[in-house]
Amino acid sequence: MCDALFGAAGMKDIGTHFPDTHPEFKNIDSKILLAKTIDILSDKDFCVNNVDITIVLETPKLSPYIDKMIETLSSIMKIDCSRLSIKAKSNEKMGFIGAGEGVVAFAIVSLND
Repeated sequence: MCDALFGAAGMKDIGTHFPDTHPEFKNIDSKILLAKTIDILSDKDFCVNNVDITIVLETPKLSPYIDKMIETLSSIMKIDCSRLSIKAKSNEKMGFIGAGEGVVAFAIVSLND
């Protein structure tokens, strides 16, 4: 989601702002990076309008966790829960996702300035 937020603001990618070679970011909680991202955007007078996330995986089933994920992420982004959508999809047993070897996530963000 950080990449989508930075991209929507035209501010390069997450590695530019939080390089994985910097010790400060080693094993950092992604919620902290999201909060830092929101602070950086806010400093540039951007605020999040809405976010749409799709996660593609076979297991685990995310439906029991989606409401809590929305609550947590919307709180960090300082937006109402109604402005954040998270959907989980399976890959119908196809490819590396279907084999349980990976997960793909897509995030679309719109910002206001």
